Amino acid sequence: MNDQNLFMPGSQSGSAILPPVSNCTNCHAGYDPVSEPHHAWQGSMMAQATRDPLWLATMTVAIQDSIWALGNPNAADLCLRCHTPTGWLGGRSDPTNATALTLNTGDFDGVSCASCHLMIDAFPGDNLQPELPAETDPTLISAAAATRAADVAILSDLKLFDGGPFFDAVTELPVNHGTATPADIMNYIEAGSGQMFVEPNDKNRRGPRNDVSTKSHTFLYSRFHKSRAMCRTCHDVSNPVLANLTYGMGTPEARSAASYFHVERTSSEFELSAYAAPGGAPAAESFASLGITTVSDCQDCHMPRVAGKFAKQGSARTNVARHSLNGGNSWLSRVLATVDGGATVHDPVNVALLDGTTYPGAFIETSGLQGAASSLLDGEARAIDLLQRAATLELATDTPSSAALRIVNHTGHKLISGFPEGRRMWLNVR
Repeated sequence: MNDQNLFMPGSQSGSAILPPVSNCTNCHAGYDPVSEPHHAWQGSMMAQATRDPLWLATMTVAIQDSIWALGNPNAADLCLRCHTPTGWLGGRSDPTNATALTLNTGDFDGVSCASCHLMIDAFPGDNLQPELPAETDPTLISAAAATRAADVAILSDLKLFDGGPFFDAVTELPVNHGTATPADIMNYIEAGSGQMFVEPNDKNRRGPRNDVSTKSHTFLYSRFHKSRAMCRTCHDVSNPVLANLTYGMGTPEARSAASYFHVERTSSEFELSAYAAPGGAPAAESFASLGITTVSDCQDCHMPRVAGKFAKQGSARTNVARHSLNGGNSWLSRVLATVDGGATVHDPVNVALLDGTTYPGAFIETSGLQGAASSLLDGEARAIDLLQRAATLELATDTPSSAALRIVNHTGHKLISGFPEGRRMWLNVR
């Protein structure tokens, strides 16, 4: 969308064609619901990010607010960046009411396989330190250097909207890079708010391991995929429109998203926790049964390790990162599962509510939910399990007439974190 209010660095809308999830299922689905990437991913809200009816409703409100403030609905383009990376990068975010999204291109696959595995690090020069320790294994040193060189080559071709270069190949950092001190905190030190930097060759997939062999695509060892910096792309959200209105057109090109109007701050919340210290911090006892003893990154809790295989043809391992990607949204997983016509939980009332029958014009894409109930119900169970581990209740005081409870947050971010209007929690005290 050619609107200067929305200009931010990164791969731009219309610049990339991401392969659909169906390209990945031949090798990464249909063999083990515990360890295979597809089953867990399909049951997560990452997979259903474009179908989420609550998100669509709140985006409608955002569009109305944008029209009131700007005279156009363009600010909602920010929402589509992360809820349909395939559609946004494919150039189908205009109009911002999602009506240009298409099913056959994978636009409704939410945060798809390619959305993550084609992302690159926009700050290779800092080597993700001190978050990640430097590599000591010669094989990993060499593999990381090769990926870094590939990232530098891609980033060196990117331009800012004013025509200047985005990247300095000497420092291997963005030209507007700065450090977080009072004098220059506005400089470009992070890529948040959906600023995706994407590998243009969709056969060059990236991931956090080097001990894999592939047949269908190249696999590059990526330290970025080990880090919370990758998750920050969509889990620290700020509004560039208000930054442009305040500071002047084009400002977000040179300034970090932290300087825009804050919307969601999950990543920043984590950075202020003990878990973000080098080496992390001990995990809460509630996570011990998952084998999680230390937490230093988002992936530790949201992609716990299990025994199994990464791919159907792969070798058995004991430390496969399960693509759970769950938060605390259990209710919506079940609601979406009821749309599956072959499921025991199928509910025609919900189908009518979601497919536009009950409220014409208000609907979600439902064909992709057929056959997905098993994944979604497993996702519901994982979300409930994660919520139960995320906090404990302690009885602080107890008298015949009253009791005081203390909620102990075991996450590295606020409880509840994320979308501000949805941050509510109920306690059922018996």
